[in-house]
Amino acid sequence: MALRAPDAILRVEMLDEPLTQLPGLGQKRAAILGARLGLTRVRDLLEVVPRGYVAPTRRFALGAELRDGAVHAIEGRVVQRTARRGARGVHVTELLLELADGIRIRTALFNQPWIARSAEVGSPLRLSGTAVAGRFWKLEKARLLEADDGPEARGTLRPRYPQLAGVPRRALRRWIGVALEEIADEAVPSAVPPALEAQLALPSRAAALRALHAPSDEREAERARRRLALEELCRLRKRIALPSRAAQAVAALRIDEKLEARIRRRLPFRPTADQERAMAAVRADLARTTPMARLLVGDVGTGKTAVALYALLGAIGCGRQGLLLAPTEALARQHFETAQLWLRGSRVKCALLIGGGARGERRAASRGELDLVVGTHALLSCARFRRAGVLVIDEQHRFGTRQKSRLHELTGGAHVLSMSATPIPRTWVHALWGSLEVSWLEVRPPGRQPVETRVFSRSERPRAMEELRGALAREGRGLWICPRVRRGEEGAAAAVESARERLAEELPGRRLAALHGGAGAERIAEVVRAFRAGELDLLVASSLIEVGMDFPVATFLVIEDADRFGLVQLHQMRGRIGRGQREARAILLAKSDEPVERLRFLEQESEGRNVAARDLVERGPGEVLGLRQHGWKKGRFFAGRKDLDLLEAVSKATFPSSASLSQPTTGADLRAATSAAAAAPEADRSSGFCAGS
Repeated sequence: MALRAPDAILRVEMLDEPLTQLPGLGQKRAAILGARLGLTRVRDLLEVVPRGYVAPTRRFALGAELRDGAVHAIEGRVVQRTARRGARGVHVTELLLELADGIRIRTALFNQPWIARSAEVGSPLRLSGTAVAGRFWKLEKARLLEADDGPEARGTLRPRYPQLAGVPRRALRRWIGVALEEIADEAVPSAVPPALEAQLALPSRAAALRALHAPSDEREAERARRRLALEELCRLRKRIALPSRAAQAVAALRIDEKLEARIRRRLPFRPTADQERAMAAVRADLARTTPMARLLVGDVGTGKTAVALYALLGAIGCGRQGLLLAPTEALARQHFETAQLWLRGSRVKCALLIGGGARGERRAASRGELDLVVGTHALLSCARFRRAGVLVIDEQHRFGTRQKSRLHELTGGAHVLSMSATPIPRTWVHALWGSLEVSWLEVRPPGRQPVETRVFSRSERPRAMEELRGALAREGRGLWICPRVRRGEEGAAAAVESARERLAEELPGRRLAALHGGAGAERIAEVVRAFRAGELDLLVASSLIEVGMDFPVATFLVIEDADRFGLVQLHQMRGRIGRGQREARAILLAKSDEPVERLRFLEQESEGRNVAARDLVERGPGEVLGLRQHGWKKGRFFAGRKDLDLLEAVSKATFPSSASLSQPTTGADLRAATSAAAAAPEADRSSGFCAGS
């Protein structure tokens, strides 16, 4: 179907009508298009993504012109036709065609039974495929050419649309052509700011849709795809940023000079410059009636916990309650012990809520009788917190969107500070596009060195064992991480126990212990204590250790079958070692003889935010507005790594309808933003930090 010129008559009503308004498209076919491609309106047909393109054919080849290995379009008369069932029920139609010059060619078409019914002996047939010479000519990878293919075809590339059972490609192409006839620039609104469109030298959305379905060459098709990917990203950013500023008002918590001094006296060390900037930003956030929504990003050892406790004590000093949520009991206990050290001698009432927990403590926490509550998912089973001021979520990527929504309800929209060494792609996009403020902690404590990382193939396992023996002989202590053999804690336990038995044979005389979630909180605490005290040489563990557990004495790490883990997981596990002053080394032991390229990335990269950015590029930003936290949801055109420049451009762009929502995203811009926030006027609020000092 010929396409009309861009100045076609505007019929917006047609584009917004249901699919069933198109000729030949009834309820049954509309249901198939809706279920398989998510199409409901005529307008949706414009964004059906071709699976590829076929070059136009200028003429059909004669038998004498066939070349071995070349792709040809042929037109011949069906001489013989056979239909049969192949292996696994595949339908095979075998054809023998005679070309105009009398040469015959054989071919086979798979899972297209309608061809066997329609290709009568003596009827003409047009095919395209690769010619293969032999005793007889064959046409391999053959596909049926439709009526408008061949010498009369237009000079543009021909799109290949998805093959759907019950919906012929020819019909889908015809319906898309009808939708294309209706579009004009005014009928295709765009979410892309004109300045951004011009900056990237991309076509308008209407022009991109036309080029998507009728490109002159592959370069024009790729430009069209990128323009439509840009449209997706801009719409996503607007949807993320706008609701984030509509949060309910909360009580402003003012940390005055007196309270600031009392908190500072509790610090066991002098904060780094990054920590100072983060604390200043937190102080400014708390002084506003808009809920704080800040993400604290920093590798292990950069001091995220100190900033979190600063925020919690600020809330307590203002007469409110501080809540800290951790994903595991081990990490919750670790935070609770740290808080107790900070608050030794104070009158702050603290509680640890894990597992079943005491009902009395839960009720006391809900009624606001406790000042600081550290807990796991047990916090979710409490009643509404009446005095909640600040909620800190550690390892925030470990909690689902439903759980975070539940916490928001329980705390009445309290100020929220999230912490992560490597934000998952979903969080990264929220931070990048303005619904989360970001504070970076990049400065490591004096003397701390990055963990040296090496990737070994499966065949190099003996070499990894030799390095492990050498590290243990030098009075080092190590961790050996195993992937699960099946889902659940039982799968983790089986993998760990099996590996421990195997390693005990390979490391005679060494003291080994297993560590996995199925061992129970008391057993985990005992094993961790023994390891830190030097009573064990090697911990054989599941990925449980990824979640913030501290092993300052460990200097060597082996991750078995490392290709089974994501980059963020690997970086988190790598961060469990090297927290002292001694050099540390991590070995990523691949499952295959040829380690995947993404593992090599970790040999060169030690910064968590760069690992997270790479993870974003590889996995996509997830269902940012839904419940899934991984993978790309409803992203038809975004192509991951190929479109990273588009992602960055959208993050820096100013949108006319929400210009004030644009947030700086570079490290320098974010630091400038936190400095400006620290200088913002603070609301008056009188209360004091209830500490003894």
